Amino acid sequence: MLRALVEAGELPPVGDRLPDHPPVIEVIDRIGVHGGEIRTITPVATWLVEEVYMMREPFVRFAADGVTIEPNVIESWELAEDARSILLQLRKGMRWSDGAPVTTDDVLFAWHDVLLNKDITPIPPSNFVVGGEPMRLEVLDAMRFRLSFNQPYGSVLYALIQTVNDSSLLMPKHYLKRFHPAYEPIEEISSIVSARGFDHWFELFRDVNHTVRLTSGQTSPDYPTLGAWCVVDTPSSGHVILERNPYYWKVDREGNQLPYINRIHSEYVGTEESRNLLYISGEIDFAQNAMQNAPLLLSNRDRGNYSVRFWREIQGSRVTLFLNQTHPDPAFRDLFQNPRFRIALSLAIDRGEINEILHFGKCNPRQWTVNRASSFYEPEWERSYADYNPDEANRILDELGLKRKGPQGWRHFENGRQVIINPVVIEGGFRPETMELVADYWAEIGVLLSWRVVRTELVMTKRDGNLLDLAVYPCESSSDIGLIFHPLLQINYWAPLWSDWFRSDGNRGEKPPAKIQSLWQVWMRMRQTGDRTERIRLGKEIVRSQSENLYGIGLVGGTMNAILVSNRLKNVPGDDVLVGWPFGVASLYHAEQFFVNEK
Repeated sequence: MLRALVEAGELPPVGDRLPDHPPVIEVIDRIGVHGGEIRTITPVATWLVEEVYMMREPFVRFAADGVTIEPNVIESWELAEDARSILLQLRKGMRWSDGAPVTTDDVLFAWHDVLLNKDITPIPPSNFVVGGEPMRLEVLDAMRFRLSFNQPYGSVLYALIQTVNDSSLLMPKHYLKRFHPAYEPIEEISSIVSARGFDHWFELFRDVNHTVRLTSGQTSPDYPTLGAWCVVDTPSSGHVILERNPYYWKVDREGNQLPYINRIHSEYVGTEESRNLLYISGEIDFAQNAMQNAPLLLSNRDRGNYSVRFWREIQGSRVTLFLNQTHPDPAFRDLFQNPRFRIALSLAIDRGEINEILHFGKCNPRQWTVNRASSFYEPEWERSYADYNPDEANRILDELGLKRKGPQGWRHFENGRQVIINPVVIEGGFRPETMELVADYWAEIGVLLSWRVVRTELVMTKRDGNLLDLAVYPCESSSDIGLIFHPLLQINYWAPLWSDWFRSDGNRGEKPPAKIQSLWQVWMRMRQTGDRTERIRLGKEIVRSQSENLYGIGLVGGTMNAILVSNRLKNVPGDDVLVGWPFGVASLYHAEQFFVNEK
């Protein structure tokens, strides 16, 4: 596809399109061939799943183990000994998809003119606000720049892994500056503002700045990107065509420019039934599916000419139960703050049965802890109060003075009030199915669980308003980056008022107990230190505290996604590889080295 453009003089030779030192990508199976098209579908109308699968290019990235950090857009870095600054170097010769060079001008523009501009970005990205102050950026030359902080920030590389979308520190200045009054007369911008139907220049700027949003059919085909594929056309609503980025900056070990695949057709399909029909008829080349869909996919492999791979999610527990320790009702607050009550509820759950019924026996019945790939992992923490023991659970509840009453033996407080826990649950992610089982297990020990399914927005509103009895959510503090960046074991789910106190420096919320304040300081030191050994020690201290206190009750970890892979699509990983935030689906495995083989 690109060779013809070179021969016609419309595109420079490949050697002139690559950086001086392009990243060399190891292929999974064999060197691929250029060409071909693949077909994908997205279940959401507002963005393309391909953005998460294949096209994100942060400053640095995780290797396939999900732990090791390796260069990406940034070629090299040097963290200061005191961890208060980091020197970063871009890749010389790297270009945007329209051929314009990538330089520190793009970094300076992104930080000073966009992310620190209060009209465009009222609140700068939290990953780059350290000790209450935004970081400082110093440009040294066209390729090198330094980030500085007012306190140690040894975990800054984990922040740089998240430099995508609204946290991006790299935006195409040459394209966007014509919409910014620091570079273009406001009178000229105002005419465009009016023509586009906006009231203010910054509304127009947000609209044209596609860097900060997920790729979609609304992405302008002329918008510069660093991704392996670019939007070139939207022939109909929900149908987006992407083609190879001619200036993509990675190569295989033989020096061939990536990506191999020429074109991607992405189609929005809103219903599961319609998506399934496309899968089993062989019309889709690559798709992520929940495990519930695995039987259908497996039984139609020959008909659809595809295979099914099982990729393991990184969550320590796909469904985690967070009792609200800052509950507005004093009786429930005291009960939920008692670790023995939380331990009793954990012991009453038959995780093995949940695994068999909901996950086909393929996953790991376990407590909430970090995943097995994490630097902070210790095997014994998986078993912490995770073995099914309803007799011990009943004994603990008896000792707590929660007496059984009535024909069904429901537990009551000493004042005669019944213990009823009323969670609201988001649809999907095995949450409703899991809660049905948990309600039965807890009924056996006399604790009534009365739950209902509601919209995500309502759950988050109730969580932030300290109005939940029990939050039902994945354990996202289960990878290295998750433990570092989700505040203290997702404290906003199990103690919203304490979380608010920490986040506001004591100006809002409720002052936590000394033990929790100490644990928060451990979490802060883990984020600050530049010493990897010390970071691991501190991280394990936090995870150990979870295993002893059960701030969240985990159920099943190592849960699987069923990945449909067309038999014509090659260099796709096999079973049991990692998937999940912030890796996306295929981004750990360099989707740019996937290729099509029709033979």
